[in-house]
Amino acid sequence: MSAFLRQLKERKITQWALAYFAGAWLFLEVFGFIADHFGWRSVIVQGMSITLGMGLLVVLVLAWFHGEKGRQGLGLVEGLLLATLSIITLALLLQLSTGESKRELERITFSGVAEPSRPSVAVLPFVNATDDPEQQYFSEGVSEELINTLSRLPDLRVAARTSSFQFAGPHKGIELVGIARDLGVATLVEGSVRRYGDAVRVTASLINAEDGFQMWSENFDRNMTDIFVIQDDIAGAIATALHVHLARDGAIEPGVPRTASIDAYNLYLLGRHHFEKRTDFELAQAQRYFEDAIEKDPLYAPAYNGLVDSILLQSDVAYGDEPVEQSIALALPLIKQSLKLNPFLAETHASLGFLRMFEHDSLASEAALLRAIELSPNMSRAYLWLYITYQQLNQQTKAFETLQRTFALDPLSPIVNANMAAEWWIRGKNQQALQAAQRVIQLTPDGPLGYRRSGRIKWTSGELAAAVNWYRQSLEVAPGDPNSKLELGSLLVDLGIFEEAESLLGEQRYVVFLAQGRLEEALSVVRSALEERPQDPRTIVAAARTESRAGNFGQVRFLLEPLIEEPETGTGPLFQATAVHFWDPQVAAMDLVVALLETGDIDKGLALLSEVKRHFLFLKNEGLNHPMLSFQEARILALEGKQDEALGVLRKIIAAGWLCWYLDGDPALKNLQDNREFVSIISDRNMLVDMERAKLENQ
Repeated sequence: MSAFLRQLKERKITQWALAYFAGAWLFLEVFGFIADHFGWRSVIVQGMSITLGMGLLVVLVLAWFHGEKGRQGLGLVEGLLLATLSIITLALLLQLSTGESKRELERITFSGVAEPSRPSVAVLPFVNATDDPEQQYFSEGVSEELINTLSRLPDLRVAARTSSFQFAGPHKGIELVGIARDLGVATLVEGSVRRYGDAVRVTASLINAEDGFQMWSENFDRNMTDIFVIQDDIAGAIATALHVHLARDGAIEPGVPRTASIDAYNLYLLGRHHFEKRTDFELAQAQRYFEDAIEKDPLYAPAYNGLVDSILLQSDVAYGDEPVEQSIALALPLIKQSLKLNPFLAETHASLGFLRMFEHDSLASEAALLRAIELSPNMSRAYLWLYITYQQLNQQTKAFETLQRTFALDPLSPIVNANMAAEWWIRGKNQQALQAAQRVIQLTPDGPLGYRRSGRIKWTSGELAAAVNWYRQSLEVAPGDPNSKLELGSLLVDLGIFEEAESLLGEQRYVVFLAQGRLEEALSVVRSALEERPQDPRTIVAAARTESRAGNFGQVRFLLEPLIEEPETGTGPLFQATAVHFWDPQVAAMDLVVALLETGDIDKGLALLSEVKRHFLFLKNEGLNHPMLSFQEARILALEGKQDEALGVLRKIIAAGWLCWYLDGDPALKNLQDNREFVSIISDRNMLVDMERAKLENQ
């Protein structure tokens, strides 16, 4: 070894390597700068790095042979050592070339899908430089309108209002770098607005997030009537600085339609200000401002759009208690009027898609939302509503891809992160799901959603005691939250804490009675509910499940067979997606299979079993990987007589932490009840539950 090192020194191999390494490093720095300037893809830079790394091997070999004492050639050991040195150096070059691009990818998207490479910007809320704090709505409104204008540019990625408005200014340079990282953008716009009488002063700057330096800055002193001109000038300057085209087919892309009435514009901005707070009270306030704006200018299309959204969100399927049918009846004429005034307003098409979603007309909803996205490629709420629409269409892959695009535009939205948590969870990615749930808590610590999502994830991971704690935190911040009560009550049933569960579940307390074997009391509860809501699918399914446990299979058929098909769609509620993964009507289809088989209708039962099997296989192929689906797989295998396979699946999900109570006594698993392995599985499940209950009691 010492002889080899001496020869390296004599032949000046180290000097050659260092010289080459320094030259390659300098070349890569210059090459990277040029690549950034012209927007070349990172693979080109990586390819150049690999080429230079391979060149190092050539240089080292040539240096050896041309050394003063190297004409005798290489020995085997010496050659191996030299090759090893070259490979290590090559690996270092590759690491240097790819590490930064990897960090960039992780910075921009932790959803798992990279955004297309294009310029990106976030507009931070402009500072209210007026002494009157009541003018805050106006400075925010100028920022939001600028976002709307920029969002119409297909070559620019624009962070959504929900995320960018998390950062109220002014900010220091180092803060801006962190903000850009959190928003996943390369540039930021910040500014201020000062109103005085009929005049307005707007200051705006475009900042490079990498170094915090200004790329462009300007002050605008104009009359209030020129506020739209100012917004267009700022948008144009940003587009020019980022080399983004403003034109389509030779014409300047129109922004939000203008109004000749500054009073109407003020009222519209006030409406948007209250609308974004999304409480029932604030939505009612927003509705009044939008109505006043329309009264001031009946031709102002955006005011109609704001009014539509306010009405729909006050329905009983959103934030309010107005019957959804009534909300739809009020909103539809307003949408038609807005489209008549301006058929190219993306927000109106988005609202139409939202309305069709409430009507469960998923194809019409998809068409309207895709049109909205075509007109405004950065409209995050259109993507979010499209995600829900694809869920209704049971296009799970498309839905998740759409949600990931929503996340790329709106990474700090609590609603988007809550949906990301649900999607990761239903796909068996509990770590990613928990991270998304924790972001919801960070963004809205006073809301129940993040705590509830965290509890759900821990629950199906087998950490029942930890799940209880999360649900109790949810109820601390929102004591009346019905979903937290329902989920915590169901979790406590799994833990065998029946008294508290019964107090939380209300009408759903039939689950407590079923778990305790109190069949008559359970039947009494579900039958009373069915008398009150005979057409409600959830109530029907709950009743059928209870009747199945009681062995009343004829009644199960009576309740569920009408739900298989509907005259209008051909597919009834038993095979429609609900996006409520703790209550999937498809699961009830399995109860109907059992009922058909138990009543002797074998052919029909096996045919339905085959259909259900195809359905769950489809969900699995769409990327869903949840213990509930695995449990259905075990039920199917048991009904097919494949006992060993069914037991294997059950053993696997119990070991993974799925500890639900209704495994024991399930009619679909009837032929497993006396199997020794099944008894062992139930015993293991009970032992794990006892351990979790002990943890809870010892806290």
